[in-house]
Amino acid sequence: MAKLESGLAAIGGGTTGYVEGHLHKSESKLENGELKGAGWALRGTVHTGLPDGWNIQLDGAYHEGKIDDLRLTSFSGTLHAYQRHPDRYALGAFLQGSKAKARLSSLLAPPSAEQKLTDTVGGLEGAYFLDNMTLIGKVGFGKSSLAGLDADHLLAEAGIRYYYNDNIRFDLEGGIDRLSSDEARYDVTSLSALANYRFDERPFSVFAGYRHETAKVKTHATSDKVRTGTLMAGARFHFGSGSLKEEERHGPLW
Repeated sequence: MAKLESGLAAIGGGTTGYVEGHLHKSESKLENGELKGAGWALRGTVHTGLPDGWNIQLDGAYHEGKIDDLRLTSFSGTLHAYQRHPDRYALGAFLQGSKAKARLSSLLAPPSAEQKLTDTVGGLEGAYFLDNMTLIGKVGFGKSSLAGLDADHLLAEAGIRYYYNDNIRFDLEGGIDRLSSDEARYDVTSLSALANYRFDERPFSVFAGYRHETAKVKTHATSDKVRTGTLMAGARFHFGSGSLKEEERHGPLW
């Protein structure tokens, strides 16, 4: 089965992708205390190869979490279109839309306690392939809306994926998101490390990692900072590929 999937991926045909789920726990440090949170997320991605090195990838994700009495839910979808040469590079564009909702868990909380965020971002992304390493990056710009207030959204991300072998990979990624309006600016910088292991000749993998975020909010009158550390662990089911490295070079890349 793995050899058949490998052959399909190598010629760019068929459908490849994966479905994953993970659990996470977080701790946030504020100027006047700490907040603890936990949650779970599901993500799925589907890829298909087109003639002349073109690729289409579609992602979907759903997340639920809780930080003290605040309940968070979000979902997003992303479309990627890119040109890829597996022994050299990939370059393309993406369009992402997402919605998020935050609400106090108490049944007595009024409807006004719920806040909704919508976000749309588009941009460019690229990857450079080495024998046992991949360098990735993306930049994007879009618009966000929170409680009727509109903001510009600028993002930039970069990362390194190191392959110990075809089924063991270590990821290091950093990024910045900036939401800005006439009234305020919200910056989030992040750094994450992730270890991935796929079982030989099996369509299953596991992963675990840590993510650190620093969020800064600035208005004309105030400035606040929150630092958050998050531990996560999860599993994936893969289809259409025979290894982690093969999946990246011939299947879903982003």
